[in-house]
Amino acid sequence: MYKRYEQLLQEKGLTSYRVSKDTGITQSSLSDWKIGKCTPKFDKLKILADYFNVDLEYLTGTSDVKNAANAAVKEAIIKKAFKVPVVGAVPAGIPLEAIEEILDYEEISEETAKKGEYFGLKIKGDSMYPFIMEGDVVIVRKQDTIESGQVAIVMVNGDEATCKKVVIKNGGIVLVGHNPEFTPLYYSAEEVETMPVRIIGKVIEIRRAI
Repeated sequence: MYKRYEQLLQEKGLTSYRVSKDTGITQSSLSDWKIGKCTPKFDKLKILADYFNVDLEYLTGTSDVKNAANAAVKEAIIKKAFKVPVVGAVPAGIPLEAIEEILDYEEISEETAKKGEYFGLKIKGDSMYPFIMEGDVVIVRKQDTIESGQVAIVMVNGDEATCKKVVIKNGGIVLVGHNPEFTPLYYSAEEVETMPVRIIGKVIEIRRAI
């Protein structure tokens, strides 16, 4: 126990005299613990653990985790950093207004998370069938440009969202569904600017419940 106590003194830049003054534990008691003359009682150990803001188990050397509660919080924060919110119910047919509420969360890898900012969107409709089906969640990397032929989430008229393959054509764009029953939607360069038609992200992954 005393070895861990000395380690904490060094880390905090404190002296036993300072600890004694702050906690009310006599210096003679601290000295007796050091030479093994006696064993500290539980109440004194608890005072020291609280003083150093560590768990009792850490102070006594039975654990290497200084503060289990803080460690759990930090772990939760780290895990949360790699979860993306699933927002809105985005139709894969005629564009409908995206819902703002968070429906769920999906996990992404740390490697993926380092490459940008992401969100998930739940698909409604079957214009992208069978590539993307109703109820699927698409993981989207936020970006405002897209290469021709890639699948993106596109905002139309500023408040409508749709999931489509984007084809660049004659300065404008064509929103194409995989389902042949749906007619491609063409927007001229002027319409892209005035409506506007805006790319809000690239679909990088599809999550499908079995």
